[in-house]
Amino acid sequence: STLLCGSLMVPLIAASIPGQRQRKITSFRVPPKPTTAANVKRARDWKGRGFFAHPIPRHSPDMVGLCRELHIEQRVDHFDPSNSGTLMQRYFIYDGHYEGDGPMFFYLGNEADVTLYINATGLMWENAPNFGALVVFAEHRYYGESQPFPEDPTSNLRYLSSEQVLMDYVVLVHRLKHEYKFSDSNAVIGFGGSYGGMLASWARFKYPNIWDGAIAGSAPIFSFEGQRDVNPDFYVEGVTYDVTPAAGASDHCETNLRKAFAGKALTTVGTDSIRSAFRLCDDDSTEDDDLGWAATNWISEALSYMAMGNFPYP
Repeated sequence: STLLCGSLMVPLIAASIPGQRQRKITSFRVPPKPTTAANVKRARDWKGRGFFAHPIPRHSPDMVGLCRELHIEQRVDHFDPSNSGTLMQRYFIYDGHYEGDGPMFFYLGNEADVTLYINATGLMWENAPNFGALVVFAEHRYYGESQPFPEDPTSNLRYLSSEQVLMDYVVLVHRLKHEYKFSDSNAVIGFGGSYGGMLASWARFKYPNIWDGAIAGSAPIFSFEGQRDVNPDFYVEGVTYDVTPAAGASDHCETNLRKAFAGKALTTVGTDSIRSAFRLCDDDSTEDDDLGWAATNWISEALSYMAMGNFPYP
């Protein structure tokens, strides 16, 4: 099985479990990162030509409406038997493609209401029909409706930790495997982006008997203080790569953006031109003196979020 971190593929060896045969996992095909001019066009034309049998529809439906909204009772502290506190964790499930022998595609929710990710994680939806997968989106404790202390959510944050969250997901996977009568050949694949990708990676590392693989998009698992050989510019390099021809952008995109961000960026552009070019709303209240920087930051954030949300395909 394989852990995918952004466009980097890191092979992982599944742990051998006594009394349980090793599972054979069907790997995802990921387009190679082009290194020559001849490959640039191939990267641009890749989408919809082999990686996805089900391309993204022009108008995607409301995926939340397709799912069942369910809850599971979780321990507030999985590691202290004397603590009897519980919380109701919310999760969403879609079994319309599940055929009894397919895998589980499990999204490890991160720092927001989980419905945000149900409509924004196309990689799971696009591949579920091909694999006959059970699709699951689990909500992160302390976010959305999964509140340990709903009357005062921030009163006690000691149980807001990745260790507790990962154990929530382990418990939920166990329950779903029992409910859907999973066998040893039914793989469980974790999905996540950014912090959620970190959770997916850690889940695969820490609980290889639960997760057979993980796809982690934009997961900075190697950027903690004290780690060696950390490139402090890896984030901006990744964002920049997405606007280059090698990533499928136009030939002049990177050059134009660098010019736009150089010096004082858009602060030297007339406010009327900015409002017209970006079609700002008539009721926009941004002061003219602040509009240049506001527009610059908006563009920068848009590029960053597009890069962070881009799972391993162009």
